[in-house]
Amino acid sequence: MRINLLGAALIGGLLGASSARAETTLFSDDFSTNPATNGKWTVVQSDVPNSLYDTTSQSFYMTRVGGYTGGGIYMMANTPLKTRKWEASFRYRIGGRYQGGADGLAFMFYKKGGYRPAGGGFLGFNPAYVNQPGYGVIIDNYYNSGWDPSASYIGLIKDNTHSFSAKLAYANDSRTEDAVWHAMRVRFMDGEVSVYVDGGLLFTHKMAAPDYSYDGVGFSAGIGADQNYHQIDDFVLTDLELPVWSTTGRMNLEHGLHTATRLPGGKVLVVGGFNSAAEVYDPATGAWSFTGPASTSRLLPTATALKDGRVLVTGGENDSRSLETAELYNPATGAWSPTASLSTGRKDHTATLLSDGRVLVTGGYNERSGTLSSAELYDPATGTWTPVGFLSQARSQHKAVSLSGGKVLVTGGLDASGMPLASAEVYDPATGAWTRTGSLSMGRRSHSATALKNGQVLVAGGYDASASTLASAELYDPATGAWSSTAPLGKGRRYHTATLLNDGKVLLAGGYSDWYGILASAELYDPATGTFADTASLGLVRYDHTSTLLEDGRVLTVGGFSTGDQASAELFGPARK
Repeated sequence: MRINLLGAALIGGLLGASSARAETTLFSDDFSTNPATNGKWTVVQSDVPNSLYDTTSQSFYMTRVGGYTGGGIYMMANTPLKTRKWEASFRYRIGGRYQGGADGLAFMFYKKGGYRPAGGGFLGFNPAYVNQPGYGVIIDNYYNSGWDPSASYIGLIKDNTHSFSAKLAYANDSRTEDAVWHAMRVRFMDGEVSVYVDGGLLFTHKMAAPDYSYDGVGFSAGIGADQNYHQIDDFVLTDLELPVWSTTGRMNLEHGLHTATRLPGGKVLVVGGFNSAAEVYDPATGAWSFTGPASTSRLLPTATALKDGRVLVTGGENDSRSLETAELYNPATGAWSPTASLSTGRKDHTATLLSDGRVLVTGGYNERSGTLSSAELYDPATGTWTPVGFLSQARSQHKAVSLSGGKVLVTGGLDASGMPLASAEVYDPATGAWTRTGSLSMGRRSHSATALKNGQVLVAGGYDASASTLASAELYDPATGAWSSTAPLGKGRRYHTATLLNDGKVLLAGGYSDWYGILASAELYDPATGTFADTASLGLVRYDHTSTLLEDGRVLTVGGFSTGDQASAELFGPARK
């Protein structure tokens, strides 16, 4: 039974868990080593080198007391900036007014090669490169007439036009010289720059014609500046174009081996598992609320959104017995009503909405007949079931997906003897006939099957006849009926979810691995390149969960079996402002 994997995978699952944001970090330096020599930065100083790495505090003095030299220091991150949405965070400390003659500290983003260190008020913007694409967030503490709005301000400047009018946005602020550590965040989203200090928004500037070709970030300061020191620490550069997982409202009850269905209006219905309770998630509020309960608890049922907005729930297991009953959920009233029963009890079956609004149910398992080959159609107009022939082989734990022409592809699963199947077959609603098609390269059960936007079907993972978790993946072409291999997953997984995203990629999340146990990792399959790439990991390891595409393009993942909170829910999507 799948549930038994939980105890067996406790240690492996914990080792496999990782932070939801780990993969979004492009570059970081906690300055535990000297940035002038640790290889992460290119540090250039003009005139008298006057910076200092402080081994005690493990921070970097870009300038320190020693007299104004007219020089400058410039440090550029060696990791390129190759994203249109990013955030830089760091700590700074400026203080101990020493003598006049130079400006403060600047964080810059620009085209590499566009700037070189320069002295004093230039803050690293060399006048020889005037109007090269670039911006600086200046933490200023010295007043230059005609150039600065005040002696203490934080502002955004474009290029090196060296005039007061070049300030795109600024705020007078005393946190430029108080000798106290402050936290700054600079966020670039959709051509809008936002600057935060100590958690509060200081200002936002929307660029009229943003240039997304910046490929460098760094700092500059005047050597021997107006303050005794300009000190920085804990720099992190984060890619906000990469999606992240974030926690959302917790379900009222734990759910596993359940279903999740998107309703008209965008809410999500969760039902099934070890109780009859049903809950609805509202993406607008991130909250869950109970709705009318189902007539009975169901493990491994199916739930299908009908064209009229209702949800058809069929079969499943209750008290070790496969159920033949079916019921309908009405989101307008939050109530359930019985409908005609299946011809036989089924669990681990499939239910697929056809283009004409009917629902095709295939295969599954029950205690009386074993693995099933029968199929039947539900007509919402009459509320009745009709037999529709037999699969070429009995199968359970298989997958069924709609093809672009309206046919249904059924793949893999377990046969009557408990062996994984490589065979596949196609149902044609126009004729009511089943036809064998090309076979998978190997038998698979508990895999995923996803219809891609190009018409092909991606099958990934599962496990084989030796009960080994598979990392292989293959593509089905309906035009030829043939399968072809594609790049393998980074980690073999079964009992995972596979969700087609709005951009055409497929998100595979969680599952179970022989080596790692229960997984938190996730991968994105790109049909354009035929490859999988790691993406941000779930915050919690889980398998036999559900993942549902929301109307706004995010993915809601809930429940399942885990070493943690099985009522938890997470959202996958772009980082938000």
